[in-house]
Amino acid sequence: MSKRLWGEVAMGHNDAVPPPPAHEVLPFPPGDGPFRVKGVAYRGHCEYVERFLAGGLAAQQAGVVDARLRGFLGQTFLAASWYDVYPLVAAGSVCARIAGRTLPDFLRVRARYQAEQDLRGVYRAALTVASPALLAERLPPMFQRYFDFGEAQVSEAGPRARDVQVAGVPATLAPWLGPILQTFSLTALEYNGTRRPEAKLLPFRVTGVTHGLDVGVMRLAISWP
Repeated sequence: MSKRLWGEVAMGHNDAVPPPPAHEVLPFPPGDGPFRVKGVAYRGHCEYVERFLAGGLAAQQAGVVDARLRGFLGQTFLAASWYDVYPLVAAGSVCARIAGRTLPDFLRVRARYQAEQDLRGVYRAALTVASPALLAERLPPMFQRYFDFGEAQVSEAGPRARDVQVAGVPATLAPWLGPILQTFSLTALEYNGTRRPEAKLLPFRVTGVTHGLDVGVMRLAISWP
């Protein structure tokens, strides 16, 4: 039996209130999810929203349907602490609606902004490697500094291509995480001086169940001329 979504309980059966979009219905109460992300990701989201979204964080909060989620998102996030990742997914969906963008489009713009900040800071040394191949091989440990789930690895797919796989990703996170990893990879390669890199998301493959959710493998095919 599938896990009951907390949003269904929070919304009740009031037909006058439209249900929230799928990505704003969390599989766990906000803050209780077992899949976590570093607070630096929340801080990057908040900084971007406050600077570039019409109405800033106040508009985001006004767009959140559930009071518990609104309370969670209203806290101060510490960069080095770990937090439930699903409220961040919901926040991205809210902001995409406000911005009039699809969720993947919003995530790519927002992820590039954060990637540029981080690549100038904590990951600056990684960009000094001599080749795109070496940089691609450093991507998995970069990814895993942000998340406490998923096991990332890279394999050679040709002289100018690498296949990055991340196992143990919840299927419900794949539409959110995919554009972020894709954008981070492309941004890193471009900052390294690689011209016209490509990063193609391959179909998600379910491999099991963890904490009541389907989990599987994300694949990213990276190549350069």
